[in-house]
Parts: sequence; structure tokens; C-alpha cells
Amino acid sequence: MSGLPNNNSFQHQNRILVRDAHPFLCFAFYVFIFFIPFETLNIGPGFGNFTLSKLFGFIFLGLACLQPRVCFQPPKPAFFYFAVYLLVYVILGMIQEERFERSIILYFVTFLQLLVLFWVSQNLMINEGITKRALLIFGISCFCLALLVLSGVLRTEIAQNRVTAAGLNANSYAALLSLGLLALIGLAGNQRITNYKIRGFAWFSFSVLAVAIVQSGSRSSMAALLVAFCVLMFKGRGLKVNPKVLLVLLLAIGFIVAVIYQSEAVRVRWERTIMEGGTSGRGKIHSRAMDMFVEKPLQGWGPTKHYFELGSRVGKPTRDPHSIYFWVLLEVGLLGAIPFFVGLALVFRGAWKARSGVYGQQPLAMLLFILLISFHHSYHQGKVFWLVLAYAVASESLVRSPERVKRFSKPSVAASP
Repeated sequence: MSGLPNNNSFQHQNRILVRDAHPFLCFAFYVFIFFIPFETLNIGPGFGNFTLSKLFGFIFLGLACLQPRVCFQPPKPAFFYFAVYLLVYVILGMIQEERFERSIILYFVTFLQLLVLFWVSQNLMINEGITKRALLIFGISCFCLALLVLSGVLRTEIAQNRVTAAGLNANSYAALLSLGLLALIGLAGNQRITNYKIRGFAWFSFSVLAVAIVQSGSRSSMAALLVAFCVLMFKGRGLKVNPKVLLVLLLAIGFIVAVIYQSEAVRVRWERTIMEGGTSGRGKIHSRAMDMFVEKPLQGWGPTKHYFELGSRVGKPTRDPHSIYFWVLLEVGLLGAIPFFVGLALVFRGAWKARSGVYGQQPLAMLLFILLISFHHSYHQGKVFWLVLAYAVASESLVRSPERVKRFSKPSVAASP
């Protein structure tokens, strides 16, 4: 851990007991992460909308309850701001029409689970070994998904010759693969925590993931990915560029641009965006959403009701605002949006401070990707969104208090669950 700041006074005042997680807990966490990209694939008939991702998610959180001193250490301040947003949601939801009750309760339960996932994950990820394995497993899972799609097993073609995985929205599919690519490239470029096997696999998988992302036709994911690549070029807290990483990433960017140019359908979408400002109707949606916010800026339109109100204004029964920021503003107004956005700002501050830590620019690059695509998509109800936030928060902990981290090759078998 050489090179990290050492503040004995700070560590003495803020020391928190950290024990190695039990192997069963770690295994459940890794398997849960592996199945996240496959969360639209149901287990089978008779189980309804129940997936392996949900199954291992419940197992993981259940095991976490058996090791509270590891998983439920006091959370970072961002957690409490997100909790305030949820409280405002509940209060406003209690005064909504009865026909919205089921949707409001379902969203509350989902968000509460995601908030607990954020809490537990940030405490586990202050362990460097757990985090490295989690990132690697997520990258491998995305690589497997891309292979299955490119080979035709899970391939689904939608409008404008776009390709996605069965059951997944094309933009969500591209965002998952992009985050998997950033996870692998970040590990490969980090000299402190990686090895040649990881580096070799990362660059081997790059072409597969890049081709799959381009075939999805998701312009927002491709643009955000290129910005994230630019972030990875720098090292430390300054603007010093790593020449080796710069060269590799420039080659990677060139490869992606070449693949875009070779795909006529994707090239046409980009030309329409650049020449005509085409946004697949999002401009109209965002314009109507802004009108709604101006009408009710303080308390918003209320949980679920905002979904129907926006739909009526664009000629649809319901309409997603296609933006996390508009979603929150229309749903709970400034009363709930301010604490939610403050929580995001605190997470971003953590990723920014973590640039000189163990993972370098990777947490900032992955978080920035998430925040950028959130201008055009509503991903805050997805597991991967909160795992990236947890990673950013945990990375800050490694900079502020390095003695809290216990590096290990295998989880301690002696620890009881």
C-alpha cells in the first residue's frame, strides 16, 4: 500500500473493525455479480419473473445478515441522502391515487433492496481482494453474454438492424457490456493489482465486447464509453498522462470508430445524430418533462403518477422520461431530488478522491459512464448502477484509511458466517 497518504490521527479517530468475509458470503457475492448481465433470463416455467440474479441476490443479502460486523458497518453519508429521497417518496406515495398503490409499493421494495445492496457492497469492497475478483467476474460475465449474442444463441434483432440479447433493451445491453469492458480494461491497466493473465484476457475480450456494443446501436453508451476511456488515460490526481495507457486506449478508440464505420446501420444513426440532431424522440420527451417540472417544481407529480402524466403529454399511455434526473424531479420534485442528487455528488467526490488510490482512475471512469448515460436512460432501478456507486465509495476508503483494508488471496475460513 505504499504511496498512499498516511494520517495516523485520522485513522485513530475513525478506525472501524474490519474482518474478512466468510467464503460463502464472498462466493454468493461473486455468483450474484456474474448473473447480473443475465437478469432477464427466467429460471424456468412456474417461477414467474424470477431469475438467477434475484435468487443469488437474496442468498447474498441473507448471508450478509449473518455477518453484520463485516457487511453493516456505518455507511457513508451518501447512503443517508438516498434514504431521505426514499422517505420523501414514501410520504408523497401515501397521498397518491389508490390505482397507483401497487406500483408505488413495488418500486419502494425494489429501491429499498438496492439501497441495502449499496450499503453491503461498499463495506465488502473496501477489501481489495474482493473488489478485484468482483470486477473480473463482472467483466467475464459481460464477455460471455457478448459471445452468446454474437454467436446467435441469445441474439435478438430489433428496429434499425440493432442487435441485443434476448429480453434486454438494446441500450441497457450496451451499457452492461460497456461497464464490463471498463472493468476489464481498468484492471489490465493497473500495474499494482493485476497480472499478465488478467491483462491478456482483458485485451482478448476487448474486440468481442467492442463489436457487440457497436452492433447494439446505442449511441449514448458508445459516446459515454469514449469519454470514460479518456479518463483512464490519466494517472494520479493531476493531469499527467500515462504514455503506455494512452497509446493502447487510442488504438482501442480507433478500433471502435472503425467498427462503427463498417456497420451501415450504426453509421447512419450517428450521421443522423450529428447532421440532424436526431435523438430518437428524446428531445420531445425531455421538453415535455421540463414543462412538467416547471409546473410542479417542489413536490413533483408524485410516484407513478408522473409516468402516466408524461405519457399523456406525448401521446402514450405511459412514458419513461429516459433520464434519471428528470425521473426523480418529476417523481418527487425538489423535495426528494435534492437529497438524491447530493448523494450522487458525494459518490462522485469519492471517486474523484480515489484517483490516487489503489484503483486509480477506474472508479471515476465507471461512475462517469453511469452518470453520462443517465441523461438519456433511467438506470437507477438496476443493480449494476448501485454496484458502481458502491465501488466508487469503497475506493475512497482505500485512500483515506488504508489500514482498514486487509489484503488476502483467499477469504478466511476461520471466520464464522
